[in-house]
Amino acid sequence: GGLIIPAMGLADMIAKGRIAVLAYGKCLSTCTLLLAASPSAVVTPSARIVFHRPTSALSGQTGDTAEIAIAVAAWHARYREYGLPPRAVEIMAHRETWAPGLGALAELGMIKFVLDGQPPRLIPARAWCQDHIAACGPTAPQGRQ
Repeated sequence: GGLIIPAMGLADMIAKGRIAVLAYGKCLSTCTLLLAASPSAVVTPSARIVFHRPTSALSGQTGDTAEIAIAVAAWHARYREYGLPPRAVEIMAHRETWAPGLGALAELGMIKFVLDGQPPRLIPARAWCQDHIAACGPTAPQGRQ
């Protein structure tokens, strides 16, 4: 979690610097934006990625409705800029929370690798999901859900 205005700046630095981001356990709020910004996003098999609407986080930072609307639009624009398909951003914008499976995230191009095995190794996310269908969940959403 965190403050979304500074988080957008950090995400921009991750994207520009082509920095790898690793998500393990729960990845919520700001974590999802940082993961999306990374061109080499990595998750562990137990990672749970959960998007939520940023309005609740912003309402504690500002009471100005217009300022909130501008920040929310910028937040969603960052996801599109980092390559999340418009249909996924639309779903994220219209649900209080959205927790797609690793298979959907791999198909959407948001996660690139899964860190798995002993010793741990990076496996391309789509290939890992082909071998671990039960762990990956449903594939990417089609249209608005």
